[in-house]
Amino acid sequence: MSELDHLKEEVAYPKFWLGIVVVTDISLAGWLISSSGTAALYTVFFAVVGLVLLSAGIVFLHRRIERRITRISRRTRGEHCTLVSWPQPRTRNLHLRRTRPRGFPVQRLGNGVVVNPIRDF
Repeated sequence: MSELDHLKEEVAYPKFWLGIVVVTDISLAGWLISSSGTAALYTVFFAVVGLVLLSAGIVFLHRRIERRITRISRRTRGEHCTLVSWPQPRTRNLHLRRTRPRGFPVQRLGNGVVVNPIRDF
């Protein structure tokens, strides 16, 4: 099994359990809505406690999956920092073209550098 397949499986297994917890949470909420008036008080109490715990479990699993996906994307890109970085532009000065106001002249030099003569000189 390649490393990428192994990393995908690391995400797939918690996603499977997240799906089971979500379905259980929705079913328990539906039961509480439909028959909480006819059930015993202690049953309703334990159902509400279970609903809160399942909802907390959903948040916990979701955050864990997000962290694992972020770690996998950093590993496949070769980054080893703790912060999530934005994708780098393909050309060196792509940000100059994005940040200039419309109507300003842009000069392209022979080496691929984009210059705004009004702002840069």
